[in-house]
Amino acid sequence: MPAAVVILAAGSGSRVGADTNKVLLPLGDSTVLGHSVRAVLEVAEVTRLVLGVRAGDEDAVRDAVTPLLGRYMTRVFNRERTWLDPVLRPLERLIYRSTAVDETREMRWTEYAIAMLLFSVVSMLVLYLMQRVQQWLPWNPQGFGAVPPELAFNTAASFATNTNWQAYSGESTMSYLTQMAGLAYHNFVSAATGIALAIAFIRGIAQKEKATIGNFWVDLVRCTLWVLLPFCIVGALFLVSQGVVQNLRPYDKAAVVDPQTVTTADAHGRPQSQVVTEQTIAQGPVASQEIIKQFGTNGGGFFNANSAHPFENPTPLTNFLAMFGIFIISSGLTYTLGSMTGSRRHGWAVWGAMEELYRAGKTKMIGASNVSAEQLGLLCSKATVKPTWATSSGSTHVVRSRGASAPANGEVPRRSGLIRCISSAIVARSKPVPTLPA
Repeated sequence: MPAAVVILAAGSGSRVGADTNKVLLPLGDSTVLGHSVRAVLEVAEVTRLVLGVRAGDEDAVRDAVTPLLGRYMTRVFNRERTWLDPVLRPLERLIYRSTAVDETREMRWTEYAIAMLLFSVVSMLVLYLMQRVQQWLPWNPQGFGAVPPELAFNTAASFATNTNWQAYSGESTMSYLTQMAGLAYHNFVSAATGIALAIAFIRGIAQKEKATIGNFWVDLVRCTLWVLLPFCIVGALFLVSQGVVQNLRPYDKAAVVDPQTVTTADAHGRPQSQVVTEQTIAQGPVASQEIIKQFGTNGGGFFNANSAHPFENPTPLTNFLAMFGIFIISSGLTYTLGSMTGSRRHGWAVWGAMEELYRAGKTKMIGASNVSAEQLGLLCSKATVKPTWATSSGSTHVVRSRGASAPANGEVPRRSGLIRCISSAIVARSKPVPTLPA
């Protein structure tokens, strides 16, 4: 008989003399909560798990969801049946038929790598072309012109590689079509490409005396349809409910209460004064890009201020969802590693090493007020700096320039960047079963 389990994990730890939730205290290779969740998941009849936590305990949610998502991804990439199959399998078959992909054919590692590189190069060129001709394309209510060649190339290469380095202001440079069909598309496929490569790497560890490591096109499609899209659809709707903007309307104009006189330079460099009497309020399809930006650890925001902008991240709940989304796939993949290699201890060992390195880089932010702090409070702003940098997301939740943050805070991203490289090396060197040549 199907059963649901409720785990209450909203304590403070005061009765055991701890300064953190007692269920988050370390115990062996996990936490108290982690062991409880694992024990529950061993019971076949459990079909639903409900976890009650305090606001701000994103670590608790991550610990609980890691085995759930990890086990789900194992089923997805092993081509086992999931609850989404009745809806997604017909769509998957249609994609394969329309693109002439044989889903039963597996690839050697060289063929897998070439397919990935070709896909990335073509996607990058399409994004470059879209930026260069956006003035002639639809969904451009502001009438933005073509993106300059060097900036278009930088943006296309950046988004195709999941770097998402933004050398532009989104609300004054990119049309709605470029944001949706160009940048948000790459947020999906660049994340799916990275996950597909991780799965291929895991297969190489797990399989013996086999020359193939899967099919890149199948892994890419299944990751997008089964892993990324369901979460992003639900997450985007939640963000809209919290006030994140999602529309295709032209920018609004609003009269300012206190007109300001600003000094600018004309075409010849001579100073000129101008009285500002109205403000432009940028908007657009923000929620649909915001959710995949976090879930795929992409980091490229709709607005120049990124997640420090109130239209991207208006409430503590959206801030919580952002931190949760940034962590969950990388955390779940460690469980997938253990499941696909047949060694759960191996997966949890990698998870534990990554967790320790993350905590080693955790530093209290010494900050002043900033855009995000005014919306969410200083605590929320500080809490997001470490996760966004430690996971290579970079989806800025706090403005750090022009004195908005103390100089000592620069140590957080620098330390996180170095530790992130170490985490990648740990995963790359963890190989319990040698792969024998065919």
